Amino acid sequence: MAVRFRNLFGLFIIFFLSFFPTSSSCPDHQKQLLLQFKLLFLKGNTNISLLESWNSTSHDCCRWDRVICTSASPFMIVELHLNSLPRILPNFFGISPSVLAPLFHISSLMQLDISGNFFQGEIPAQGLANLTNLVYLDMSSNSFNATIPTQLYHLNNLSYLSLSFNRLSGSLGPDIQYLKSLIRLDLSFNALGGNIPMEIGNLIKLEHLDLSFNVFFSGGIPVSFLNLTQLQVLDLTGNQFSLQIPADIGYLPNLSTLRLSNNKLAGEIPLSLFNSTQLQVLDLSHNQLSSQIPTHIEWLPNLSKLILTNNMLTGGIPQSVQNLSNLETLYLEDNLLTGEIPSWLFDIKTLKNLFLGGNKLAWKYNNSVIEPKCMLSFLSLRSCGLSGEVPQWISSQNGLQYLDLSENALQGTFPLWMAEMQLVYLVLSGNNFTGSLPPQPFKDSLAFLDLSRNNFSGELPENIGNATGIKVLMLSSNNFFGPIPSSMSYLQNLQLLDLSNNQFSGNTFPVFGDSLELVNLSSNEFSGEVPVSFSNKTRILILGNNRFSGTLPRNLTNLIKLEQLDLHDNRIAAEFPNLLTEISTLQILSLRNTSLQGPLPNNISNLGSLRILDLSHNNLTGTIPDELGNLAKMIEKAKPNSILTSYAMAPFIAASSFHVTDLIVSWKRSMLALPSAPGHDDIYSLLDMSVNRFSGEIPASLGQNETEEESSFSGTGALIGFPVGFCLTLLIVFLTGWFQATTEVGSVRTRRRQRGTTAPSRNRGR
Repeated sequence: MAVRFRNLFGLFIIFFLSFFPTSSSCPDHQKQLLLQFKLLFLKGNTNISLLESWNSTSHDCCRWDRVICTSASPFMIVELHLNSLPRILPNFFGISPSVLAPLFHISSLMQLDISGNFFQGEIPAQGLANLTNLVYLDMSSNSFNATIPTQLYHLNNLSYLSLSFNRLSGSLGPDIQYLKSLIRLDLSFNALGGNIPMEIGNLIKLEHLDLSFNVFFSGGIPVSFLNLTQLQVLDLTGNQFSLQIPADIGYLPNLSTLRLSNNKLAGEIPLSLFNSTQLQVLDLSHNQLSSQIPTHIEWLPNLSKLILTNNMLTGGIPQSVQNLSNLETLYLEDNLLTGEIPSWLFDIKTLKNLFLGGNKLAWKYNNSVIEPKCMLSFLSLRSCGLSGEVPQWISSQNGLQYLDLSENALQGTFPLWMAEMQLVYLVLSGNNFTGSLPPQPFKDSLAFLDLSRNNFSGELPENIGNATGIKVLMLSSNNFFGPIPSSMSYLQNLQLLDLSNNQFSGNTFPVFGDSLELVNLSSNEFSGEVPVSFSNKTRILILGNNRFSGTLPRNLTNLIKLEQLDLHDNRIAAEFPNLLTEISTLQILSLRNTSLQGPLPNNISNLGSLRILDLSHNNLTGTIPDELGNLAKMIEKAKPNSILTSYAMAPFIAASSFHVTDLIVSWKRSMLALPSAPGHDDIYSLLDMSVNRFSGEIPASLGQNETEEESSFSGTGALIGFPVGFCLTLLIVFLTGWFQATTEVGSVRTRRRQRGTTAPSRNRGR
């Protein structure tokens, strides 16, 4: 596409030649403008090596790097390729668009590429308005903000415009119709919103339109799109489009790619779509479509990718799919499809990627021999009713990289041939596998291994450390025992390790690699001192329900990025570890039932990032320090994607999440689990100090702010189920149980959220 645009420049250049005086090199005033830009860009620091050919001693700026002039006299600058300039210290934290001002006086400019820099601020509207000859403008991958200026819409020679990957907001104005020469428009990855103006249908030369991942575009897809008869690519992914897909969308004769995923589109897949015989990519995933998969799908002979994941599609897989002779990718996961998985799917020779999991489809070939004619790279048969041993035919898929057979009824031992495959991603969780892991090591291509929730047993083989490519290792909820192999220290790429709910034991641990961020060793039989052989990048450390004892090691403070520390149900048997107050990054701390004793230190307020604190079921005594009310983060709502709302880890966001699952809190004498699913951000903060032996008053700092209701407690009885609010946001605080008041308990106030108080759900008892 870019080559085609550059070929257009030749025609424009011939036209403009007659308007400029003859010269043997670029005009001096254009040279001076470039030098001014360089000086502004470097903020006057001429010692920095950047654009070195741009200097006053070189007379012909047409020979400078990133500059293209007309090929014959008169020589004028027509192209500037200033994309991805090296990040230098003066501009490391952003560049003002004002440094572009000299370039806006080069009126002969036809192509300007300033993408991949760090320009920050509003788009310089007045300056760009001077470049009336622009045909190609790329301002993508910067930090431009505010709205798209209307002046930009009046550069009516533009055939290519990209403003993607910025921070633009507001809506598209009707003046966009004046970009009548536009062939490619890319506004993806911004924060644009509102309805798309009907006037966009006047851009009748448009071949590529990308408005994806703006989040805020809403309403229906405008029917004026049907005027864009030259359109080849339409991408509206990741917005808020609703209603139905336009019934006549199929009457775009040149459409080859249609991506409408991650919206709120409902209704049926329009039958007209199957008139788009040039269609190669159809992605309607993550919507609310509720029809069956139309049998007319076979009318799309060029279709190579069909992605319908995460809708409400019903019925079976139509047999007409087998007539798609160019089909490479078929994603039908997470719908309401029923019936059998047809064996003819594996006869589609071109098929490479097949995802069928999360439906009500049934696998009927557990005892049958299948000889696939395809060679798959990605295969998901999650929750498809597989039973018996792993189908042998999978071993013939030599190019397989991704295999998900989770949530089935597979049994037997781990297939030896599977360890020999060059897999990158392997998920067998939620089955009935038994026996030990294979003696031969996994290939170093393996990056993600999830064998959790099976009946595997035995010790982990020492050669597990040979799989040096592993980034995620999840072996929870099996019957593994013995020590953690020392060879795990060789897993230098390991980022997530989950060995919870097994019978691992021992008191020595390997020195884990520097990449490790998330660790869950809970519910095993480890003993001795709390281990500290973790990376200083570790963010989540869950060691609860083991047999650790003794004081916490001083080296724990080396975990400078630690956000969650869970040591519940161990035997620390000491006063509150003062060293924990030095880990200022902690957001979640659970020391429940660890035999803590003595008073809480006043410097607990040093834990300024703390949102959840569970000190219940201990022998803590003395008064509750007033400084506890200074934990400022407990009044803030958790941000999306924070440690409190999601533990998904790139690049495996879709595959696995690492959630808080056993922070148990007290509520009216019941033990309840903190909700573990992403999106449960109604619980902003939590303090559980129940079942201790505190005395004295509840500090006024826990409830001295503006309130909507007031409760008073006095006497020496136990306080049952009393929630205490901090400042502007509801905080669920549990002070139930053995609180012995030796003096009159002062008035304590609580504050509800404006939309009302919600008690925690009874997800799990303990």
